[in-house]
Amino acid sequence: MDPLALMRKKACDACHKRKIQCEKVKSEPACDWCRHHDLSCTFNRVRGRRKKAKPTSKFSDEQSLSYRLEHIEDALDRLITRNESSNKSPDTLVSAISTQVATITRPPNVAFTLSSFERSSVLSIPSHELHSSISLPAFSGFDEGCSLSKVAEDVSFNRAVTASRHSQGDLYDLPEEVLVRQVLEQFSKSSMRLIHPVIDPVLFEETITQAYSSEEDQFSVDGISARACVLAFVSVMCYLQGNSGIFFSVDCTVYAAEAYRIVSGLLDTADIVVLQTITMLHLYHIFSGHYQSAILMHSVASRLVFLLGGHVSTPLDSHDTNPSQGNRMKRQLRMLFWQCYIFDKHITLRTGNPPLIQDDYCDLTPLTDHDSSSSHPNHSSDFAFMHQVFPTDLSLSHLKSKTYNSLYSPQAKAKSDADVLRTIRELDDELENWRLSLPAEVRPALSILDKAHVRLPELKLPPSTRYVSLHLEYHHLIITIHQASGRLNPFEPDIRPQLQLDASIPQRDGAVQSSNNLSLEASRSTLVYLGATLNGLVSVASWVATLVSFYPAVAVKALCLNILADPLGPQAQLDMQLMRSTALLIRGMPLEGMPPHKRIYMQQVDNFVAEMIRLASGAMSNKTWDKEQLDEEMEICTIAT
Repeated sequence: MDPLALMRKKACDACHKRKIQCEKVKSEPACDWCRHHDLSCTFNRVRGRRKKAKPTSKFSDEQSLSYRLEHIEDALDRLITRNESSNKSPDTLVSAISTQVATITRPPNVAFTLSSFERSSVLSIPSHELHSSISLPAFSGFDEGCSLSKVAEDVSFNRAVTASRHSQGDLYDLPEEVLVRQVLEQFSKSSMRLIHPVIDPVLFEETITQAYSSEEDQFSVDGISARACVLAFVSVMCYLQGNSGIFFSVDCTVYAAEAYRIVSGLLDTADIVVLQTITMLHLYHIFSGHYQSAILMHSVASRLVFLLGGHVSTPLDSHDTNPSQGNRMKRQLRMLFWQCYIFDKHITLRTGNPPLIQDDYCDLTPLTDHDSSSSHPNHSSDFAFMHQVFPTDLSLSHLKSKTYNSLYSPQAKAKSDADVLRTIRELDDELENWRLSLPAEVRPALSILDKAHVRLPELKLPPSTRYVSLHLEYHHLIITIHQASGRLNPFEPDIRPQLQLDASIPQRDGAVQSSNNLSLEASRSTLVYLGATLNGLVSVASWVATLVSFYPAVAVKALCLNILADPLGPQAQLDMQLMRSTALLIRGMPLEGMPPHKRIYMQQVDNFVAEMIRLASGAMSNKTWDKEQLDEEMEICTIAT
């Protein structure tokens, strides 16, 4: 072949080897690369030929399919024979057959199990809709239109696999059924069900029946999850109703540990019973002082409530005095979502970690009547109070979410000073509107200057604890909102033109000082309020001490920083006295009945407050000495002149 013809079709040997473009001018015998590098421009390489793909043999495909079907039939024969000899349950047989089919029909290099398929596709759909909407993609030989609703038996692969993980020796003995029903009766009549609606009493009756059913039913997944739910319920009620006298023979720690062990094997069978169990374990860890474990349990509960659809509001008839089981389950799922939402915003504001539940992906429509059946004349004042408080919890949690997203998220930290001041003012207005929306007997005070001004309503322990927490959360949110002004840049050049253009933003210096004053006043109110209420609550329930000890630590830190910035300020001496009285209050908490980890936590809080007092006291002493020395020098100079 003519070399020039080859050159028009392909690169020369040198350019082809270097994978570069071969540029050739017709008048030149060599390409640009070879000519500039004094190389011979040749086209002598041997061009390889591509191998043609072998046509797929229809016979080989049929032979491979026949081979796989023979293996499936052999596996079925072996399993049926084994089942006849050992009397296995139909669910276990179906599960084992399904696993064999999935293993044989899938290539060996593809990681595929029925449990992973269920987690990825089935759990996102409510259980009552599974049989009408899910086809069988795992069985490629079935017609695509074949659905589970056409199968005669109630097939549930994942439940059969999970049940086989537990044997009779693995199940821990439950408390006496009579005791569990007594605890449930107390919970049903208590206002605690409005503070922490972790179960629906009517639905939980079915859970108890399932947990204490015959031995055959106990080893089903429903029976195992019911046992875990009962254990978690009793363990958390030990804290919420531990003074009732029926828990003397109950070891809450063992029950909670056993519930956790059981539920850890049930996470791939998500249903409302498992969600209730995890939510109650989360509460148990909070009350017992295991905060890291509580945060981890909350993260699991938050994901499960999304999988079950609790973040989407379902229309219910609020006037239905006798709702059906389906409506009860929908209402309870929604209540569990609100529990997760409230705790999520609480944890975010306390730890600074990003929220797990994003408001944009949730229906935040409040419940019109979250417990219409809780009318009990013996507890009318407690129930009236909690009916007022629960909706306010939702509104306050929404404000917590807005505070974090608007002032402390990564996007908020990029805001200009003018935007930060505007956001602080808007959040403060919303918080004040929330406060004014509360009834007068529940409404937190703007400022508390004296313990004598603190009045606790005549409430029993659960409502009284929530009443105190509501006041502490309000003042803590004020501190959190207005402390954001401390990061403003005092020399930002472009803020004054923005302030002049936007009359809604106060002048910068006055706005920052006003925010600082509000934050300090809320800190003082927190310490005064705790001094008036904490002793009375701790005398009834010692777990309250660790639950509320976070708030004085935040308030003491704010006052200490203010003293360090202005040791001779007009409020410095009074703030120091308030900090010292708080230290005595914390140090006087009874630690005898607390477990070791709680005592360590309270000791850490005590050490932190003591260190804040030491720093503030040192700053005040040094500044006072400097001022006295300066006065003496000025007096000497005056006499000398």
